[in-house]
Amino acid sequence: MVLTLLPTMALATGAGTNGDPCTTAEELAAALGGNSVATANGSTVTMSASITALAATIYVAPVSDITLDLNGKSITGANGGEGQKGITPLNVVADSAGKLMLTGSGTITGGSGGSQAGR
Repeated sequence: MVLTLLPTMALATGAGTNGDPCTTAEELAAALGGNSVATANGSTVTMSASITALAATIYVAPVSDITLDLNGKSITGANGGEGQKGITPLNVVADSAGKLMLTGSGTITGGSGGSQAGR
């Protein structure tokens, strides 16, 4: 039996999930997993823990500029199952009023695609 620990975001609903974009720093911090993973202070979201195997893309459409301070942490999308694509962790919606700016060391990495059936 294999058990996988999912980040809080993997089961979350609300802004940032299911194509409903985050528009503020507070919504982005919540979509990333809340205070155990990221906190918002004004227009800046600071990562406090890495996220592995993010199960859903977080959509961001800032109404004003948001800074995401990776703070040496990483955000990694889940790998795809057999014949499926991996997860893209963040998707910034075009034509947003603001920008998503990245600072601090750290990485944002998409998940790998799964193998093709029968190969």
